[in-house]
Amino acid sequence: PDVGSPDGGSPDGGGPHRTSAVTDRQGPDAGFWIRGARVLEVDLEGARVAERAVHVRGGRIAAVVPEADARPRGAPVVDGSDRLLTPGLVNAHAHGAMTLFRGAVEDVDAGTWFNEHVWRMETNLEAEDVYWGVRLAAAEMLAAGVTAVADHYFHADAVARGYGDGGMRALVAPTLFGRDPDAELAAAEAVVDRWHGADAGRIRIWIGPHSPYLNDDALLVAARDLAARRGLGLHLHVSETADQVAASLERTGRTPPQHLDALGVFDVPTLVAHAAHARDDDLPILARAAAVVHCPKTFLKMALGLPRIDRMLAGGVTVALGSDGAASNATLDVLEQLRLTGLAQKHMAADARTMPVDRLPPLATAAGGAALGVPGLGTLHAGAPADLALWRLDRPGLVPVHDALATFAYALSARDVDRVWVAGIPRVLGGELVDDPGDVLREVRLRAPRLVERGAGKMQDFPG
Repeated sequence: PDVGSPDGGSPDGGGPHRTSAVTDRQGPDAGFWIRGARVLEVDLEGARVAERAVHVRGGRIAAVVPEADARPRGAPVVDGSDRLLTPGLVNAHAHGAMTLFRGAVEDVDAGTWFNEHVWRMETNLEAEDVYWGVRLAAAEMLAAGVTAVADHYFHADAVARGYGDGGMRALVAPTLFGRDPDAELAAAEAVVDRWHGADAGRIRIWIGPHSPYLNDDALLVAARDLAARRGLGLHLHVSETADQVAASLERTGRTPPQHLDALGVFDVPTLVAHAAHARDDDLPILARAAAVVHCPKTFLKMALGLPRIDRMLAGGVTVALGSDGAASNATLDVLEQLRLTGLAQKHMAADARTMPVDRLPPLATAAGGAALGVPGLGTLHAGAPADLALWRLDRPGLVPVHDALATFAYALSARDVDRVWVAGIPRVLGGELVDDPGDVLREVRLRAPRLVERGAGKMQDFPG
């Protein structure tokens, strides 16, 4: 139950409503058709590919019809020949501003990564640094066919402004580190007042307690109460490491999901990042979450272990994909996460039949839409937001296309993006960003050297 509408503004009147820096060259109200493409039809249960014509009008998908039934009536037509049309991909857990630390810390364990490096470097960040890091993240994601993101970070005003100016759809969660709970909760609610429903509903706010290992029970309950009172959800990190699960069992007698459930956290929509060490008896609880977000590349790089996604899905859990931050992942490429998920799950199960190609696309699309709580997001159904990606299928590494689902899962890459729309507005044309990223790249290059200095202080203590 979210008070902000996906595309039509904020009924509660909260948040600024600004004109986008990019206008639809075809006129968003006039609408346009995409014809001749193979179309990825996807829901939470699976995906299929069909030949369809898609009509976009007023920022939404107006119709998806057989080619023979298309009636452009003079509306502009995008030629989708030798193309695959998909919903825009959804990055359901990211820290966009951490593009500023890409490649700064490698080949260390998680405790060292946090405590000796990243949480020290992050003390250097000012709001304007975060803004430009998010602008870089938005440019990177749009160029890779990612149209929506759930971001969890501090300086949340700068995060929201960065995604708004960058042209993405974003669910922003102000991070609550628990150092000053009352002040952090008040600041988070002020972000809700300023930004929830901004940019014609593209920017929405949930509440972001960091985790049950950093936040005490009182803060977790207060965050839940704030979310419930404002009709929002929560976004937090859960069961990232085996040590965290063991510590929770020792302290509370419960696993992290079980403890959060006892506190009533799952009484509001909850986005659970990672759950890499969730147990089988956690799955009925996690099935009530908005989604569990799997970030395989970060966990492979840090040797933290991976969950059995096939078992989560069989247990009724909605599983979406995230990149985590570029400091741990190196990219924000959701297709890369999709490919790693399919390969790793087959390997872990020792069964090549695990996670077949028709089950992978929902993780990057429809499940991401469910994670963000936007009706229809991540699908190509009439009435859904017109967040779309058109992918080339005519490159040497993609031809022939015997099975478009297999091509999507295991062959396509960010370099194959042709066009991207967010709410029907073009953000990528001919493989190039509509907004020239030159200013963003210059700002990031200027700021980066100062930000990687390791100071004496740090954001918090990572327990392992």
